[in-house]
Amino acid sequence: MASTIISECTKSAFKIKTFIKKLLDISRIESGKVVLATDKVIIDYIVEESVESAVADKSRVIVDYGTEEKRAMYADEGWLLEALINVISNCYEHINQKKDGMVYIDISSNSEVCMVTISDNGDGIQDCDIAGIFDRFMSRKSQDEFHAGIGLNLSKLIIEAHHGNIRAGNSDKYGGAQFKIILPLYKFKGKL
Repeated sequence: MASTIISECTKSAFKIKTFIKKLLDISRIESGKVVLATDKVIIDYIVEESVESAVADKSRVIVDYGTEEKRAMYADEGWLLEALINVISNCYEHINQKKDGMVYIDISSNSEVCMVTISDNGDGIQDCDIAGIFDRFMSRKSQDEFHAGIGLNLSKLIIEAHHGNIRAGNSDKYGGAQFKIILPLYKFKGKL
């Protein structure tokens, strides 16, 4: 009994710590206090690491890297990792209770941009929620589940800071939610 209580307290403390970190990250980005690194990174590896961090059961994620070699781009690996973890975690949470639930990640690129599409076969996003999906504190989950609705907001800020964009909708192919991320391959300078 005591070990169960300690375990639950530890989980709650970790959730609170994560929540506070995300809020501080949002504040730092919005205040212009964050300077992005412009390192040459391989987006394929960042996606792999994001899946490792975001998903408990890796067999429920299918990543399609396409036919291209590993894609190099200029980005801040740590911040980009944070953005992808938030989106992948969001999709995973919505299929986790579904027996045949899956998350699908497709990566493609051309000479100017890299496109990462993260989809699931869950219930999708209601039409009335799509417009505000990236708004801070937007969450359909109950407060008992401690979903504050800041992860997608943080992801959007990070992706836009990389001069990219993210759109939400529903996947025609898989039936669930879909997030399309477009990131430039070129090098950029400056604060967020």
